[in-house]
Amino acid sequence: MSAILTVPTHQLLQLWGELVEAYHGVHGFGGHVAEIYAYRLMPYTPICHSDVLLHDSKLFRDAERDTQMKTGAAFVQLCSYFREVYRCTILLDEQPMLEWWDACVSAGGFAHLVHVTVKPAAQE
Repeated sequence: MSAILTVPTHQLLQLWGELVEAYHGVHGFGGHVAEIYAYRLMPYTPICHSDVLLHDSKLFRDAERDTQMKTGAAFVQLCSYFREVYRCTILLDEQPMLEWWDACVSAGGFAHLVHVTVKPAAQE
């Protein structure tokens, strides 16, 4: 299953809107830069979201890594699709998407936040 399908529809719509704002240079965070938090894309995972204190267990760590990997994959898929539709350049933390994704994979996934720069083709 595609990772983007695990993101709630209303979050995808809101994130798409933020990318549009950044594309037009009017995003409230920084014009062409949007600040996106990982929790907005995270799928619900019972082990990770339970009140039971499993945080020191291998089960929890594996579930957390899986969730963070799906989160990062979903975000890259969203940005890739946006880039195709708008014919623009997208940088994640000032890196090309695939470099950012490689760093995420090495770190265990997308767990906190990313600064997304969207540059229209005319500004490249």
